[in-house]
Amino acid sequence: MDVYRHRGNQVAASLPSVMHEAWTTGRVHAGKPLVLFGTAAGLTLGGMLLLP
Repeated sequence: MDVYRHRGNQVAASLPSVMHEAWTTGRVHAGKPLVLFGTAAGLTLGGMLLLP
């Protein structure tokens, strides 16, 4: 999902914001795996796999 064009650069708040957007629009379902990946200032990367 890309929320940048609607909400702008949120840096640290991007992942929680995208999770909320995905959940409220029905793109995430309980019991299904979820992969999160984000970037921040400089060369900072983060990722997470959430398993049910």
